[in-house]
Amino acid sequence: MKGWHFAQIISISRLVLAPIALIYLTDISYRDEIMLLIVAVGGLSDFFDGWVARYQGKTSRFGAVLDFTADKLFILSVLFILSVAGKLPVWISLVIFYREIMVMGLRLYAAYENMEIKASSLGKLKTFILFLAIFLLLLNLEWSIYVFYLCVFLTIYSFIDYIKRFIVQAKS
Repeated sequence: MKGWHFAQIISISRLVLAPIALIYLTDISYRDEIMLLIVAVGGLSDFFDGWVARYQGKTSRFGAVLDFTADKLFILSVLFILSVAGKLPVWISLVIFYREIMVMGLRLYAAYENMEIKASSLGKLKTFILFLAIFLLLLNLEWSIYVFYLCVFLTIYSFIDYIKRFIVQAKS
């Protein structure tokens, strides 16, 4: 992969992991453990790609878009796979899906208008709680649903925050 740097390759790993997660819908032995590993690697790569890019001084708009796209594709794929498998209520996946599509639309519009709305610490907290909730669900902990409820709250709250920041930046 000439011309690609390590942080971008880490982001691409989530694009590769997304369809591999479909293994959860099969009757393969150890599918829970395999999915747990996929989610753990996806979550760690979500953290490390940005850190590596900043550490190496290789941040770029392309890298940010790649990271954002990989995050959304990976997490939404996992949520829908878990919903199809009957492990997660569909409405939770839909709330998160709608938020992510709306944010993606706002980001595209903002980019068109030469604005940049960076991820907030609230959005990053939402993502962390979401990965945690998925991980706990895959460990078959009954109370993991309450962590998903917290995530739904953070999803809605961070979306409202994102809209506010978008409006403030659009006015300036």
